[in-house]
Amino acid sequence: MLDVEKKNKKIKKAMNTLKKLSLNQKEREMYEAIQVQDFLKRVGENNLKKEVFAEGITKGKEEGKVEEKKKIAKKLLDVRMDIKQIEEVTGLTRDEINNIKNNVQ
Repeated sequence: MLDVEKKNKKIKKAMNTLKKLSLNQKEREMYEAIQVQDFLKRVGENNLKKEVFAEGITKGKEEGKVEEKKKIAKKLLDVRMDIKQIEEVTGLTRDEINNIKNNVQ
């Protein structure tokens, strides 16, 4: 960052502080209330982003588990294990296993 840019930021911050200090008490209270609302909005948006990210991670893990079960079912089908046993081992339904079986061949 250039010295001029640093100075401009400092000048801008100083001007904002000066404006705030030049407000009367009622105006200052309104200004601070707006600042608090803006802060809470940013915090809320940040929390929402974290929640959405966490949901995405959870969904991805769940999808990964299902894919792993399907890979296991395919291997068990390859060694000609009974579908009922594959259901018990993987937790997949008979239809899911049959879909895997039909897509492999």
